[in-house]
Amino acid sequence: GGAGGASGKHLGKRQSHATDKIAASLFNSESMPMFGINNPKIKGEKMTKFFKRLDTWGFDVFKLETISAGNPLVTAAYQLFNERGLFKEFRIQPTMFVKYMLAVQNRYHDNPYHNRMHATEVILSTNYLIKARAFENIFTNLEVMATLVAAAVHDVDHPGKNNQFLINTNHRLALLYNDQSVLENHHLYVAFQLFDIPEQNFLCNLDRDQRRAFRKMVIDMVLATDMSMHFKNLGDIKTLLETKKVANDSILVLDKYSDRADVLKCLIHCADLANPSAPVELAVQWSQRIMEESFLQGDEEKKLAIPLNPLGDRKLSNFENCQAHTRTRTRTHIRMYIISQITFIDFIVYPLWETWAELVYPDAQLILDNLNKTRAHWQSILPPSPPDEGEGEGAEPMPQPE
Repeated sequence: GGAGGASGKHLGKRQSHATDKIAASLFNSESMPMFGINNPKIKGEKMTKFFKRLDTWGFDVFKLETISAGNPLVTAAYQLFNERGLFKEFRIQPTMFVKYMLAVQNRYHDNPYHNRMHATEVILSTNYLIKARAFENIFTNLEVMATLVAAAVHDVDHPGKNNQFLINTNHRLALLYNDQSVLENHHLYVAFQLFDIPEQNFLCNLDRDQRRAFRKMVIDMVLATDMSMHFKNLGDIKTLLETKKVANDSILVLDKYSDRADVLKCLIHCADLANPSAPVELAVQWSQRIMEESFLQGDEEKKLAIPLNPLGDRKLSNFENCQAHTRTRTRTHIRMYIISQITFIDFIVYPLWETWAELVYPDAQLILDNLNKTRAHWQSILPPSPPDEGEGEGAEPMPQPE
């Protein structure tokens, strides 16, 4: 299987070449459509412009969803593999890669939040973070490839309900994985099962050791996206910062795989929590999507008479109109929602990004600036507390993405 299909007209030019040159061409993208797939609805010029800005933090994947004709993950993954020379490096047939990524993209559900756009934001954020100057010549190409694939698959087949819901309802996946990182284990199962289809197995030319190392890395990274691992991931990086900076010049030393793995696990966890650090208008849009997904889960929880997730109550909605609400109870619900946003930034997101920024200094300062702007936005629309309520009391952290 070469790079046939609708791009066959390009292959025709090569058919008189020697066989070895044809074989070599299987592993480059010259004979492929520009963004990996042929779709007349793809807006080529806008796509080119979008992909020229991948070194600028804050990815408008809602726009990419539109201009890629609903193929944001496939086109982004193809662009990154092509840019980084990974097709040639690992003798990957681009057609196989595209078929695999299409299969992954198609297994993302149309959830408000855990969908193909979220996966795309995570892979683009991962690509940005791994380019930090502090990491120059540190990661192998196999590690980079595994990290990008882990980002693409990290929420594949997500049902739009969190781990606790699956545990509380005795879902078959909770039973299968003994309540431990239920969704993360499932995402990995789906991702590796898709390699069992020969025409999708773009890793077929890796040797056994490479395949084993790739699998281990992807497993480690996707399991690290379980929010119950947050404080462990953060602690590992803080320890690394203390012990692995060479005395005077602060150059990062990551000779051992275990140390590089700790950094990559933290990197993908950061990428998974990228949206509060996007420009404010994008951050707010993502927040509304998380809220809607929490409400949908809450609707189910009410029907099943099981405990409601912290933001599962639809009374928390309409927060944008908070100034118009005069009834104390409604204002209190809106305060709870906005305080949960601020709390999530203060106690989860900001400490994580602050530690990351120290690791890659000075490369993540813009990210911290954006986080501060997002926090200031929430603070600015926080309605005043009722007279009998202390400022910020009773706030619960936001349910974390899984």
